[in-house]
Amino acid sequence: MANARCPFPIPAQMSAPGAGSSPREQVEATVLDRARHDTSDRVGDTRSFANMEQTLTREYWGRFLIELLQNARDAWLRGRGMGQDGLLRIRLTADGALVVCNEGESLTPEVVLHSISKFGESSKKYGEGIGHKGIGFKAVLELTHAPRLFSRTHPDGPFDLQIKFDPEEARRLVREHSPNWDRLVAELPSAAAGDGRGDRIPILRFPLWDAEPPPWLDRAAKIDGRPFNTVICLPYDPRFDSVLELSREDFVARVRRAFTDISDEVVLLLSVFGRIVVEDEIEGSTHEILRSGRSLPCATRDLQLHEVTVDRDGQTSSK
Repeated sequence: MANARCPFPIPAQMSAPGAGSSPREQVEATVLDRARHDTSDRVGDTRSFANMEQTLTREYWGRFLIELLQNARDAWLRGRGMGQDGLLRIRLTADGALVVCNEGESLTPEVVLHSISKFGESSKKYGEGIGHKGIGFKAVLELTHAPRLFSRTHPDGPFDLQIKFDPEEARRLVREHSPNWDRLVAELPSAAAGDGRGDRIPILRFPLWDAEPPPWLDRAAKIDGRPFNTVICLPYDPRFDSVLELSREDFVARVRRAFTDISDEVVLLLSVFGRIVVEDEIEGSTHEILRSGRSLPCATRDLQLHEVTVDRDGQTSSK
């Protein structure tokens, strides 16, 4: 492993990023610091993040799409407020990826490094959203070990935050910058208990800069002239078939089952999306869910009455 190549160029000395650092510099400097392990305690911390990741993935099993929709809803409320309805795009791409595009508040390096990469850390105030401190995002690890995130500050501008996760690249990075990793692992109590998983690395702890976005990104990031701020991509990756016990056919089937979870009740719970477009490029199908509402007259003082309608492909589904 001594000749492992770092996934991004690193200067001989790199200090913690300051206020003037670019998003890429912020991410790479923090990840480089996380990759360095000079004590068994630091190794133990990293491995404990991996344990929590596995635990939360099991606890949130089957909820990967719902969690992404809840995050999109919270981002919408922070970015746009209550004054208008949002647009959401959900797509199963022809090359085998689940893509969710939203118009809400854009992701920042801080969100990636603290909310997604850690546990129980978030910029959300208590009661502000239905997502919980980035924990639900761990549910995506059921479907892929290589999620990708793209976000931009200006809807019509380039994506200034481009993030990928890859456990193999993260493991190489840790091995390169922690030459005593094996010895430090052996000093942990778990080693005495016969735990041989010395390379256990938390996937979301090591966000990497994604210098080669997918070719379909710009097309997916706009619909009917309306741009999206954030695109979440969960690609099928055959490298992880054995660990995920998931073939490409299983991946596609699981995504399609998740599409059926977008019930009328979920649409009402999300409450902010007036239009949800669900596309299956493999099957060649597109479905639209529309939510609309109107106020109704009410004779009772201080009581407001609203009628909410959910239409699916032009047919009323709930009222």
